[in-house]
Order: sequence, then structure tokens, then C-alpha cells
Amino acid sequence: MRERSANKNKKDNLFIRIITYALAFGMIINCNSIYGTGIYGSRLNNILLILSFFEVLIIVAIHKVENIDWRKYLFIILLLLGYLLVYVLVQQKTSTDLITIKMILTFLLFFSLAYLAYKNDSLPLLLTVYVNLITIVAVVSLLFWILGSNLHLIQPNGVYLSKWAQPTFQSVSSYYGLYFETQGMGAMWRNSAIFAEAPMASLNFSLALTIESLLIKKGKFYKFRILILALAVISTLSSTGYICLVLLILCKMLTGNDRNKYVFIFKKIITPIILIIGVILINHFFSQKMMSSSGVSRGQDYVNAFKAWSRHPILGVGLNMANSLPAEDRLFVGKFGYSNSFGKILGETGLYITILYIISIIRSMYIGIKSKESERVYFTVVLVYLFITTIFVNTFIMFFFFSLMAVWVPNSRALDTNDYDK
Repeated sequence: MRERSANKNKKDNLFIRIITYALAFGMIINCNSIYGTGIYGSRLNNILLILSFFEVLIIVAIHKVENIDWRKYLFIILLLLGYLLVYVLVQQKTSTDLITIKMILTFLLFFSLAYLAYKNDSLPLLLTVYVNLITIVAVVSLLFWILGSNLHLIQPNGVYLSKWAQPTFQSVSSYYGLYFETQGMGAMWRNSAIFAEAPMASLNFSLALTIESLLIKKGKFYKFRILILALAVISTLSSTGYICLVLLILCKMLTGNDRNKYVFIFKKIITPIILIIGVILINHFFSQKMMSSSGVSRGQDYVNAFKAWSRHPILGVGLNMANSLPAEDRLFVGKFGYSNSFGKILGETGLYITILYIISIIRSMYIGIKSKESERVYFTVVLVYLFITTIFVNTFIMFFFFSLMAVWVPNSRALDTNDYDK
């Protein structure tokens, strides 16, 4: 009888891993990948949302849910749904079409996943699976970036039409549909992997590196993944990614219990030095960025976002409504928030929706400080940094990570990721 039960658990664990990999793969494709910006991008994202719905249902059904107060869950879901619907009804400039409804359902779906499946897990399986997949993407992209884009030992074998930050579709070189050349910098190509631009690749590489270095911190291939992901971030030639690397180095310097007193003393001496160097480097990167045409554009996005918010502080100008606003409003809105998630959310939805993200951030910091988990605090800081510097609004990844930060309270009896391997 025990043997049958053990075999059943192994089958369930294998099945849930397969489903989790499928879900994580869809989340990556949905996060501004080149495939999602193509001619059939909208249809692809709709298919991914439908598949994600069933994948979440399966994960929640099989996952060992412990101590879930279903009445509390339903109350929270209904409260969030009502809160969002009030915004849609009150904000006259918000379109109530299928896109808005889809955004609300997507948020509730990934909030439910975080609450029902991972709320008390010591390390959510989806995080490790995401890191594994992004590491594979990093390895493939580095090979093509070195051998193809730079050494030209491999040639592109096709083109792909992508519509990203442009009014029309643009053709980009494709290497077997596994790597794309979307952005150049001088004589070099930036590594954008399978994403619409290098900053999107940098975002995913940085997120995976942050999870691996601050939350996972173990495993047979830990050092290999750290090295590959760091090299992938560097290859994107993204100042945002470089700053993230500096932040992670500082975080690692400030964490960890050193039993060796000499190592402890050394870290206490070297940490202030690294901190000073980090501040200098961050200032340098920001200065270089702001002097470039891209930096000027990004800086103007922040200015326009706050101007738009100052004119409509509570409800914002409305979801995706910049083109339909009166001329005087368009003057202030411009391309607000186009290059960063925070500005877009603040400008479009005002404090009404932005407060949900702020609550998630504050709660995650509070849980980290209360439980004395410095890694949780640093993880939140890095995620906030990426939130205010990179655009990934309304993606599956953004909804999941901010939902997880709000509800994730690991306990000592929680199901660990390693349990799936038993």
C-alpha cells in the first residue's frame, strides 16, 4: 500500500513539474518575446492565456495545498475583482473592451496561483523552473551571439517580422528561430536572445540571476547558472542590467553568515569599499545613459508620466488611451511610461491601481524584515528597481511576481522544491 502511494506521489510530482515547465515557458514567451510581437503575436498571447488557465488549475489541484482558508481566498478575489471593476466603471476614459477584461482575468489568475499553490512554500517550484528555462535561453543566445553576431561563423537563415516600438512591422534576422538580431550598438549587436529588444532580454536574465543568487542559492549547477546568467546580462549591453549586477554583488556582500572570523572581518572591511565603488559605477552608468538619445527619451518618459499623473492623480488618463486624448493632454502624455512599468501604470491608472503595487512591495519588505530574511528584502529591492526602469506591464511575469510578493509567507513545514524530486 505504501509502495503504491509512493509511486502515485512520484507520478504526481513528475506531472506537476511538466505542467510547471509549460506554464513558465508561456510566461517567458508572453514577456515581450519576439514571437509575441510578430504578425500572430496577439493570437499567440491569447492562446498562452487559455493554456495558462488550465495549467494553473492543474497545479492548484495537484499541489499539496496546506491550511488554505477558502473563504478568505474567495473574499480576497471578490474584493480585488470589485475594486478593479469600480475603476473600469468610474474611469470614463478606460476602454471596457476585451483587452481590459483579459488584463483583469490574467491578474486574478496569477494571484490565485501565488495564493493557492505557493503561499507557504519555502521556495515556489515555478521560480526554479523559470531560472532553468532562462538559463537555457541564455546558453543558446550566448552561442549565437558569439559565433553568429560577432564572429560571423554562423549566418542568419531567415527573417522575422516584429512590431515593437514602431508603427509598422520591421524585419529582424533570425537564427533558426532561436535567436534574433534586433538591436545594434555601433559595430556590435546586442544580445536580445528571443526577446523584442535587448532590455527585455536583460530583464529576464536579471530576474533569473536575482532568483538564483538570492533565493535558491544551492544546487549542483548553481555556480554554472550564476556565470551563464551574468555573462548573458553583460552581453545585452544594457546599463539597466549592469546596474542590476552591481546591486546583486552588493546584496551578496551584505548577506551570509560567516563562521570564519577572518572572513567576517574581511567582509566588514571590504563591503563599504564595494558600496562606494558600486555607487560610483551606478552614477557612471546613469550619466552615460542619460547622455545618450535612448537616455534622453527614457528621462522624458518619466517627466511625461508624472505630468500626466499630476493632471489625473486618482484615476490616471485611462488604459492605453494616449492616442485618443485631447491635444492638450497628449502634449503632456507623449510616450509616457513607454520605457518603464512604473511610469506607465502611474500615468494610465493613477494612484487607484498603483497603490496595489505599492501594497505588494511594502508587504514583501515587511515580511522580509519581520522574519529577518535579508534575501527577501534584497529580492524585493531588485524587483522594484527593474519595475521602475524596464517595461513589462501587464505580462504574466509581472502579475505573478507582484502577487507572490504580496502573499508569500514561507513556514518551516512548507513544501520545498526539493520534495518534487523525491
